Amino acid sequence: MAIKNTDPTFLQHHFLIAMPETTSAPFLDALIYICDHTEEGAMGVIVNYPLDLTLKDMLDKMNIKPDLTTRGTQSIYYGGPIDATRGFVLHRPCGQWYATLSLNKALSITTSRDILEAMALDKDPHENMVFLGYLSWQSGQLEAEMADNLWLSTPADLSILFQTPYQERRHAAARLLGVNLNQLSRDAGHA
Repeated sequence: MAIKNTDPTFLQHHFLIAMPETTSAPFLDALIYICDHTEEGAMGVIVNYPLDLTLKDMLDKMNIKPDLTTRGTQSIYYGGPIDATRGFVLHRPCGQWYATLSLNKALSITTSRDILEAMALDKDPHENMVFLGYLSWQSGQLEAEMADNLWLSTPADLSILFQTPYQERRHAAARLLGVNLNQLSRDAGHA
């Protein structure tokens, strides 16, 4: 079992906010939640790119019979280009699922089918986001991107993940830093 590094230079449980000059896919206007970050690298998911796929659609494709009310229209998110056919559920409460990694006391990420079967029956976890794919950085890569000012970072706020509409999440995260993204320009200038 790996011991998590609590060094404050690591960005686990932080948001990365793409700076305007970060225009390459999949990072254009992205808000990323960093699930894990150690000296070995980092892993995260994009939390503001919904796919044209609902939870009901996904469950149907997996032959899980949903018994859902409004939850069936829940969006599935593009978490990133790595393993884009693999599902991840970021959720609270943490619960007891077959393949769960506890990220902190309040939040976990699960990759096993049993969580989707519970969600299909409209059971916990009710606060969740479902992703296909993820992002990763090799050792030192994210630190180099931070030094190049490709990202703003701020401790994550779970209300932004679970209560804020996806279109507003990036701006809401920037406001945690006192930044108005509308005042930043995509065009760099020199005096």
